[in-house]
Amino acid sequence: MDAQSNEFLNFKVAQHHLDVDSENNGIKVFVSTDFDGTNVTEATWDELNANFPR
Repeated sequence: MDAQSNEFLNFKVAQHHLDVDSENNGIKVFVSTDFDGTNVTEATWDELNANFPR
């Protein structure tokens, strides 16, 4: 996605049995610029700000 400008990502989310009192029970979005397509753990991941319905 780095060849264009004004890019955006759209996706649908669903979550079952959400415990709203736990910060660890949620969905987060991460992006990587060095993921080689095979080794997830060796890539650098940055968390994106994302708004999710509650």
